[in-house]
Amino acid sequence: MKPRYLTKTRFKLASECPRKLFYCADEKTYPNTKKENDFLLALAEGGHQVGALAQCYFPDGHVVSTLDYDEAVAQTNELLRRNDVVIYEAAIRHGDFFIRIDVLVKRGNDIELIEVKAKSYAPAETAFANKRNPAMINKDWLPYLDDVAFQTWVTRQARPEWQVRPFLMLVDKSQTADVDGLHQLFRISRGSGRTEVVLTAVPTAERVGRHLLARVDVLAEVENLLAGGAVDAAKDPLNARPISQRAEQYAAIYRCGDRFDADLGPRCKKCEYRASDAELAEGKLSGYLECWREHRGPEFDHHQPHIFDIWNARNLDSWLDEGVYRMEDVPASDLNDRQTLQVEVTLGRRGESEVIAPQLFAEMRQWQFPLHFVDFETIMPAIPFHAGMHPYQNLAFQFSCHHLDADGRLTHDQWLSADAGAFPNWDFLVELRKSLSDSGTIFRYAAHENTILNHLKAQLHSGCRPVPASFDVADYSNWIDRVTKDGDRAMVDMCQLVRDYYYHARMRGSNSIKAVLPAVLEASKRLEDAYAKPLAFGTNLRGFTLWQRDGDMGAVKDPYKLLPPLFADIDPDVIEFLDAEDEIREGGAAMTAWARMQFCEMSPEERRAISEGLLRYCELDTLAMVMIYQHWESQC
Repeated sequence: MKPRYLTKTRFKLASECPRKLFYCADEKTYPNTKKENDFLLALAEGGHQVGALAQCYFPDGHVVSTLDYDEAVAQTNELLRRNDVVIYEAAIRHGDFFIRIDVLVKRGNDIELIEVKAKSYAPAETAFANKRNPAMINKDWLPYLDDVAFQTWVTRQARPEWQVRPFLMLVDKSQTADVDGLHQLFRISRGSGRTEVVLTAVPTAERVGRHLLARVDVLAEVENLLAGGAVDAAKDPLNARPISQRAEQYAAIYRCGDRFDADLGPRCKKCEYRASDAELAEGKLSGYLECWREHRGPEFDHHQPHIFDIWNARNLDSWLDEGVYRMEDVPASDLNDRQTLQVEVTLGRRGESEVIAPQLFAEMRQWQFPLHFVDFETIMPAIPFHAGMHPYQNLAFQFSCHHLDADGRLTHDQWLSADAGAFPNWDFLVELRKSLSDSGTIFRYAAHENTILNHLKAQLHSGCRPVPASFDVADYSNWIDRVTKDGDRAMVDMCQLVRDYYYHARMRGSNSIKAVLPAVLEASKRLEDAYAKPLAFGTNLRGFTLWQRDGDMGAVKDPYKLLPPLFADIDPDVIEFLDAEDEIREGGAAMTAWARMQFCEMSPEERRAISEGLLRYCELDTLAMVMIYQHWESQC
């Protein structure tokens, strides 16, 4: 058997819930809904590219790439025989612990331990300390500092003669790139068992340009965590202890295969160790279900409406403390109007599965044809694609827009920038403005489109990229003002309308368009009549049948799951995880697909296939908005 080392990944997992160490040791039996697809997440988050960029700032370093524990330690120890050395992925082992340090800089016995994170950092603004209690660490930074503190402790135990100073290397959003195409220096590929970053050119100072990563000394914060004084013991007693106590306990749990008796809490809502009904039927086990049955008895039924299903619930702690976990047992006085509506509809107390408030119809009477339903796909790359841009500035690479006339005629426009390395934002604005014309009501779903347009307006005035001579900045700025919140054509937020006026039991508390679309399809005879046959219209969806029932008496299928997969070689569950936001659909899958075209070598055929998939999914996003409108209009 391989040794059961507590790595930094497992330490992080145990810090979330020590019981997860039991489940992670047997993921063939206990499915993990967040099981890392390293290749996909590297594209989505940019972590591997940032890690490769960090290595460019430490030239002449040596990489320890083997995945074998013993070989990695042997190679690292051989390099450490030198007085001065830089090692990437240095392997340090001590007892039950094994870590890989992103960048280790050795000067005699003085060690810089550098953990690289693709997280934005603003030197003049970022504070690691909690504002209300400076002795405590800000919860947003705690996982990152906890990680480097654990590595510091293991390294000091393994090499007590060293003077170890910990650093975080973070993406400095106050900097701007001074070279074009920096992102194309890094190509993501699948190696043997891990994701690899391949450099496309020699990373000279001229090619890499200005430093975009900040090396931040975190010794004070790490010492506080090591001593156990940085986490509120009343809120998190396990992790408020010194790192040594936590690490030793978690290592023993993992080594012995113990089932830690963790209390139930709000964190359980996001537990990844859940098995679907299909997986349970195959004989797999659900860690989530086991925990609940241990604490609430074998009769616990995960199909029953649960407090975790209640939208925007803020009382989970107190309900669980009182032994309340079923939706039907929640005190009515604890619920707001929206939550009350959800509970009553879900539990059948209203005698109907769908509720539409009459105020919705009053809103609809104010809308003017043609109606424009728009959706954007964007990316905020950690490594700027273009000179003059900051890390994490928006690039708008795609939109879809459906137009509905008063006579019911439906047309569709779309735009996609598929060329690697192209700057899309100005063309995006030009084509979007053409599509939206000068009349009619515009619809978005959630805040994303408003936010992006205002970001692009700021870019127009910042000079981050040259504006074409024919481009009237003042005119486009005024137009953006008109279609965002301050203008006479301000976009109507359909997500807000759902929150205020609409609920269906199938939504299960979510206001996401991917929850609302199947709900209205279930409720609407009009939509069944219109979409239960192959589409005779559309750009990329023509010929698709979007209303399909799952079996003779089953629920209507989710149309998103009827489309060909966006990634033929990626587990669909991982794609769904990327898009698993509740109300604001971040477009994680689309962002990842576009990033793949930027960061990966691919044939023209592969590029075309991804482009076609992006166009299909974005078209369905805006057609979904049309369907929701059509259902509401049929109920007026």
